[in-house]
Amino acid sequence: MFPTNLSEVLSIIFVLFSGIGLFLSLWIIIPAPTFSLLPLGVGAPEISPWLIWLNAIALLLTISQFRVGVLYDIALIANLLGLVLSSLPLIQLSSEAKLITLIRRKLNLSLIINNKGFLSTSLILTHRI
Repeated sequence: MFPTNLSEVLSIIFVLFSGIGLFLSLWIIIPAPTFSLLPLGVGAPEISPWLIWLNAIALLLTISQFRVGVLYDIALIANLLGLVLSSLPLIQLSSEAKLITLIRRKLNLSLIINNKGFLSTSLILTHRI
């Protein structure tokens, strides 16, 4: 019923560690179904670099500690899937930055500072008719 030796205890701890990393990483792609789960859906992409570290450390600990059994397979799959999911926002960041630059060039977006010192944006559309 209860784990008897240290390797069984460590394997259960690593599976739980991997499950937590996967659970938090899943909220990057899963929309929040209720209002109470909205902070997970909003916060997970924001902390994705930390989730990458969490999943990478869990993966290294899992590989270094034990290598056989069903728990190893579960932990390894959870770590790899969590690592891929948590790296998605960083992968998408460069393409979104290029898109924003393209939109700014197309719309000729200029930033101006008004009299009160606040940063405001104004769109100057240079559209010839």
